[in-house]
Amino acid sequence: MKHYEIEHMRAEKGILYLSITPKHEWDKLKFYAGQYATIGFRSDNGRRSPMRCFSIVSSPLDNDRLQFAIRIHGRFTQSLSELPIGTDIYVQGPFGEFVVDNKQDSNLVFLAGGIGITPIVSIIRTLSWLGSSMPMTLLHGYRTADIPFKNELKTLKQKNLRLKTYHFVTQDPVPAGEFNVLSGMIQKDHIRQVTSGRYVGSTYFVCGPKPFMDKMSELLIDNGVDEDRILTESFAQSSKIYAGNGMSVQKLTYGFASALLVIGIIGISFIDLSRYVPRIAHANAVPANSISTPPSPITSSSGNSVTSGTSSNSSNYSTPPPSNYTQTYQAPVTAVS
Repeated sequence: MKHYEIEHMRAEKGILYLSITPKHEWDKLKFYAGQYATIGFRSDNGRRSPMRCFSIVSSPLDNDRLQFAIRIHGRFTQSLSELPIGTDIYVQGPFGEFVVDNKQDSNLVFLAGGIGITPIVSIIRTLSWLGSSMPMTLLHGYRTADIPFKNELKTLKQKNLRLKTYHFVTQDPVPAGEFNVLSGMIQKDHIRQVTSGRYVGSTYFVCGPKPFMDKMSELLIDNGVDEDRILTESFAQSSKIYAGNGMSVQKLTYGFASALLVIGIIGISFIDLSRYVPRIAHANAVPANSISTPPSPITSSSGNSVTSGTSSNSSNYSTPPPSNYTQTYQAPVTAVS
């Protein structure tokens, strides 16, 4: 658990822009551009809030603070937006594999819906600040003309000639003079135009509401893009309550109860077995002067001996990106705190 405090925040057009700073040097969160964290706080009555997950919009190059852009919708986000400056914020993470791999990725296409642009802004900020020559193209759909981060992205694009941005407004009229702001939703033809019809070869980062991600992923797959080249951030903003290890409270409860049941069964079986094994062993004891014959090996159909054994294939939720990524960004995250 990391301890932060609110440095600055503002609510604008239904979006909470939150900046928090670590209370101690050891509280600084090491993360990769594109990852997310869970945050919580204490209410006025001293009760701890649930931990909710939000994408980090700041760059890991600026680890003196964490920044989030959160849609104010529901009790948690409303309460968060009303906290005073200096309030303690609890942070866990980082989580997620929505990150760039410099060895695998050479051309990036970002498809964002709504506030799903937040992890993508972190990636674009980081690559632009590092002076990366990797081509990046952003297609961002938003309901109104009040597009989050539009001005910052415009500034980054002026400094990074490898960055192209296009915004799509679904409800409001398109502002005059905005040549890169289009009316309507992101369609197949738009992606075909920005890729020059060569879908294969790019890596696609898709983030937004689930229907949006499903539609974009299906469109890409239909045009020959391998699923390994499509990265999605699948959690819904603030939709899950997390315990200390990143597991949902419901799953943690069920898992703990199941573990207790299994331990109980094993314990009872061991006690019963300990009562009867000595008697069985005594009854079947082999005389000291006898010669026992070793069992024949199990053979396969080809006649070769087969040795029995076990194999494991475990996965780590917090596995860091490849080492080549860290050469450009920072030291790998070895564990979730």
